[in-house]
Amino acid sequence: YPKQKKKKNLCKFCKNNKEDKKVYEGHNLKDEHGRVVCPKLRQFTCPLCSGTGDYAHTIKYCPVSDKVDHALIMEARREVQRINNMKRRRGKPPRC
Repeated sequence: YPKQKKKKNLCKFCKNNKEDKKVYEGHNLKDEHGRVVCPKLRQFTCPLCSGTGDYAHTIKYCPVSDKVDHALIMEARREVQRINNMKRRRGKPPRC
């Protein structure tokens, strides 16, 4: 019997968000059943439909995004970006 290759871990969500290589190669984005396993994405709550956990997704992949006004989507993206920037700054010394 031929050996099956072990699938290499790679989380595109973490890689695209410029996490360290050891982070994005430490897990996959989804499991074999399509459920989100990325710990960072699982914590995210979609501002459009409140999807989170097993069904977490970004605004870009939200199943209701095509039914929502474009201006509302852009506002939600800016808010997510603002929150992410605040989180990143918490661990850094203040700028002078």
